[in-house]
Amino acid sequence: MLPYRQEDLKPKWAVIEARINAEDVSKDFRPTPGKITGLHIPGGPGVRVDRAVYTSYVVPPFYDSMIAKLIVKGRTRAEAIKRMRHCNSNSNNNGKWQFNCRHQWRKYANLL
Repeated sequence: MLPYRQEDLKPKWAVIEARINAEDVSKDFRPTPGKITGLHIPGGPGVRVDRAVYTSYVVPPFYDSMIAKLIVKGRTRAEAIKRMRHCNSNSNNNGKWQFNCRHQWRKYANLL
């Protein structure tokens, strides 16, 4: 048995995760393989990006479409949302994630 109760726990952080997929939203989220020719990764306090891609990486045609995760945290939900919006506004293409592949694809993270 743990030495504390659920009601004793107080949240310290709010966290939001956005999954970045190599998919074309204009084509019903179909996979879009190709070479990544440009890549901008957001950063800063409370921002983490888990990824395996890099500029010149070739996204293969047979793959799991998730190629990165953007994770932001803040002391409050409002602060986490502010950080996510800041990452979006500083990403490529006016708030849309865009990796320039042979077929361009975008991951819209403007849900907040």
